[in-house]
Amino acid sequence: MIKLHEKETYSQYQILELEHWGTYLKENTAILTEKFKKIIEKYNFENLKNLEGEEKDIIRFELFHGSGSLDFTFSAYTETNELSGFFKELYLFPEYIPREPYCNFEYPENLDVYWERYKDYKFYDEQRNILFTWLIEIWHKCGGHRCGVLCGTFENNAAKVFNLTQMHWQNYIEKEIEPQKGVRVDYPLSRDLTIQEIHSRVLIDEYNKNTYLWRYYEKNDEFAEIGLFRNYIVRRSGGIKNFDEVPFSTQIIKNDYYDFGSIPREQISNFCDDMVNNGYFEKNRPSEYPKMIDENLDWLISYSKFITKDEVINFQKKEKVVIPFEYLRFLILNEGVNLGNMVFRKDKNTSINIAMFYSFKEMMQERQSQIEKGMISLDYLAIAEDYSKNLILIRIGESKSSMYFWKKNTNELEKISDDFDFFIDNLHKKYDFHPKLYHIEKGNVFMIRKWITEGWDVNEKISNSSAAIDLSTNDEMTELLLQHGADTSQLKIKPLYRIKPKYLQILVNYGVDINLKLSYHEKVELLKNDDFKKFHTLIQIK
Repeated sequence: MIKLHEKETYSQYQILELEHWGTYLKENTAILTEKFKKIIEKYNFENLKNLEGEEKDIIRFELFHGSGSLDFTFSAYTETNELSGFFKELYLFPEYIPREPYCNFEYPENLDVYWERYKDYKFYDEQRNILFTWLIEIWHKCGGHRCGVLCGTFENNAAKVFNLTQMHWQNYIEKEIEPQKGVRVDYPLSRDLTIQEIHSRVLIDEYNKNTYLWRYYEKNDEFAEIGLFRNYIVRRSGGIKNFDEVPFSTQIIKNDYYDFGSIPREQISNFCDDMVNNGYFEKNRPSEYPKMIDENLDWLISYSKFITKDEVINFQKKEKVVIPFEYLRFLILNEGVNLGNMVFRKDKNTSINIAMFYSFKEMMQERQSQIEKGMISLDYLAIAEDYSKNLILIRIGESKSSMYFWKKNTNELEKISDDFDFFIDNLHKKYDFHPKLYHIEKGNVFMIRKWITEGWDVNEKISNSSAAIDLSTNDEMTELLLQHGADTSQLKIKPLYRIKPKYLQILVNYGVDINLKLSYHEKVELLKNDDFKKFHTLIQIK
């Protein structure tokens, strides 16, 4: 199984959830493998002719999951309809129940709470990618890709299909297979994929348009690679010993400026297939390999809809400066894209909220304004501002374009990054964050008790007008809040799969009428469970 990034990049909560997630996948690997083997053995293309009824007319399989869900069902289809019976309710593995969100630790004074929330978003994305890699790897190992019947994952409310026969996201496949009755669907590659190759094909759908996407392959002493940034592609290949001497070739994909979708990634997908069929294996790209393409102003300007080469040359000539190429590239490739409301996090103590990045014309106007005011050295170029009109500057005339923050009220200049690319790579969307909400969600009773001791009002409205008692997912925390006067009038019972007898007993002990807090459906479901028998007299189904 592919592992997440180093654990140091995750919070204590996430490390525990990661261990829980890994245990879940490990426990279900044998279950899923056995189900896949039985399906493939009976319903492979060669054996369909031996089956009876609709089963002999199967043309594709579907691994279906709800939007955002972590479970899959299996279905089979003929040309006209979905098969019922065995396939209808075939869950591939038991439903995943998240770990009880409980982690009792002291809230460090220097904990970067913004970064904690951001790591949650990254964690959920990667958890999903691991699930898809695990599922596809097992299908691959069981020979599903060679069974002759088209198979794919399908998600409701989203046009996201991973084709398990062609081993790519459907959007990035050049020619979609249309299965037909009696026609075998063949696997298009010359060998089975490694787990790294499967994982990289899953990850292409998560490609961030503001970063590079590389695919690197080796065969004996030869290498070949392709890189994607927005709508331009770079390629190169040659001998590994001479990798630093091999130039890149550049291709700009001429599609809609605002479409950062399938066309470039389709070329990446085709490249990966070609490499496999030519005997190459995907590897981790060596860190010392060149990252940037040739710094050629002509191809960069040809990509822009808003800036001409003459404007750039005239500005540089007039101001007697050379615009750092990495900044010019960022400026041109992000024109027309709203890059406001961003946060740069240098470290736990340095946070800069960026209201807007300047366009090329705004950058020139700000340059002229600073010349007239004479407040900032002309060795710096203002490229963005925060909500108080403080400026983010880039140092010009250096081999590395370092970044600075200028405070207009004090005229202070603070260095925030040695490198423009590092600055851009560490920009993130601004997320609303409430530390108390975060620790209530995670069940951190230690901190809730500490805040109460320090005088915190447990009925403070925290999120969407909800108080802590409504957000609590931990029995000990729920009891603690009730002990200190939590108002239960707005309390909603937590999701059914998290309800345990102890939780309901705590509510009853503090005078909560649980009958009024449960919906008809919830009452029916609870009364089916023997563990809740003692509450039968309190629950009335109407």
